[in-house]
Amino acid sequence: MKPGNSVGMNTCPDFYLFTESGSSGKYPYNVDNNIVYYETLSSTSQGVYALYFGMPWGEMGKRHSSQIEVYDWNGIPQKKFYCDKEISDMVVDEEQKRIYCINPDLYEDAILFFDYE
Repeated sequence: MKPGNSVGMNTCPDFYLFTESGSSGKYPYNVDNNIVYYETLSSTSQGVYALYFGMPWGEMGKRHSSQIEVYDWNGIPQKKFYCDKEISDMVVDEEQKRIYCINPDLYEDAILFFDYE
């Protein structure tokens, strides 16, 4: 299957593969230097909601993002939301203007939600 247009980037970023010899950088294996740009997506009839992280894999641990970027179906940025809690996954209820989220690393028994306009 041939990929369609991309949102946010026109070229693929550098991607470091695991090697037996490791690396001489901050992390013991090169894969930890890979940047995790987006953790998860949710789509609605209005567009795509993307949970942006933007940090190296080696710095994730139990951390997650609290920044949600919204794009229309043409890939044009529309809004940016900053949640007051870190989240790892989400779904958007467009009708209720509410984003339901989870982060089992920090809130194992909770479903969080954020209202938006």
